[in-house]
Amino acid sequence: IFARNDDTNPAPAGTPGGNGVFGLSTVPNASGVFGANNNGGIGVAGISGQGDGVQGTTESSTKSGVFGRNNSTSAAKAPGGSGVFGLTVAPSAAGVFGANNNPTLGRGVQGNGPEAGVGGFSESGFGVIGQSKKNSGVIGTSEHGQGLTAHSENDVAIFGRGATFAGVFEGALVVSKG
Repeated sequence: IFARNDDTNPAPAGTPGGNGVFGLSTVPNASGVFGANNNGGIGVAGISGQGDGVQGTTESSTKSGVFGRNNSTSAAKAPGGSGVFGLTVAPSAAGVFGANNNPTLGRGVQGNGPEAGVGGFSESGFGVIGQSKKNSGVIGTSEHGQGLTAHSENDVAIFGRGATFAGVFEGALVVSKG
């Protein structure tokens, strides 16, 4: 199936008008549009020269605008096996960026899981992992509170290791190779 819309008038984003393909379902738990590839290709792809490649929106407080999931039970080597992967080559941009515009409470990025997760919840692994070959692995800044906070019930809350400089500075713990 190939669909094309050559109208030159702009349409409001996220509305049925102006789209090349529009899918609608009123069936509970079904998709308006569904794509699948069982031979190593992409199930659904979105490309745009001037707008977002893929956009997801919801008004539900119990669902996500975009949800990514990987059901593999084999050991993975990152970034393979990830539920969501972000990549950019734009200077000073983030591969994955999170923001919460609620003026009173919320998090820009949070990760939960038994292994590494950004945001700091973990059953048996690391709460946050940051790796960089040229700059800081993890940076925390705040205009009104702590840039980074840490709490541990049974072990070290913050551990740092630097090849040339102190792993953690302006604090009690300093661990360094150099």
